[in-house]
Amino acid sequence: MTNSMNNGGTESELVPLNQIDESEKTKAEEPTESTINADINEFIVTPPDGGWGWVIVLASFMNQFILDGICYAFGSFMLEYANYFGSSAATTSALMSTLVGCYMLSAPVGSALINKFGCRPVGISGSILAAISFVVCTFSNSILTMIVLFGVFGGIGFGLMYMPAVISVSLYFEKKRPLAVGLGMCGTGVGTFVFGPTGKFLLDNMDWKGAHYIIAGIILHGCVFAALIRPLQSKHDRKLKLEQRLENKDAEAKGSLTKLNGHSNGASEKLEKLKLG
Repeated sequence: MTNSMNNGGTESELVPLNQIDESEKTKAEEPTESTINADINEFIVTPPDGGWGWVIVLASFMNQFILDGICYAFGSFMLEYANYFGSSAATTSALMSTLVGCYMLSAPVGSALINKFGCRPVGISGSILAAISFVVCTFSNSILTMIVLFGVFGGIGFGLMYMPAVISVSLYFEKKRPLAVGLGMCGTGVGTFVFGPTGKFLLDNMDWKGAHYIIAGIILHGCVFAALIRPLQSKHDRKLKLEQRLENKDAEAKGSLTKLNGHSNGASEKLEKLKLG
């Protein structure tokens, strides 16, 4: 009786070998904390803190050189506008205040667009919009039309140019971010020094409309600087691109081999025909 009970007890405690193997496999397949962190790091975009980031700093510098140089050194045009439209000093000064106001107020819109489309397309579209507004406003027949075309649309274009120039530097730098942002901001001071005498020189040699056309061409250079802003990629994205390139190269190599085989087969057939002939 005791033997049978002992046998029954041992039989109930025995576990099949298949279940042991499966449990060990599941334990081995369970992700650990280190593997989870490694997988997460594959998808995290890390700022390079250098490299192409210094090109981004140069692009930011040049964009702020153009934007703030025009805004802070455009006072020499006020007298020309007042004489052309016959407007008062207060109404004429609304041109620049509207431009700067819309420039700054469009920052939230620019940030939202950057989150959706990225820095490069937003900066390019802002440069094109601002350049068009500087050209189209020369056809204005009243100061109010000028305020809308030059102040509102030009200011929105400036805002769309400005936000990518600032945000892109912050994305590319982490440890050196204060230095990089500070170097980009230097474009404001340099632009103020340069555009003051430049505007005076343009007005001494042509009317304000011709000066607007030249400044619109300068604003279009913002497209080039915005195009320099490369979107950062994670390790996972870079691996996928590398795999796609390798697959394309393999496909090209296979295609060239099939062409060579076709040419060699054609040549051998011609030789056989010549021998038979």
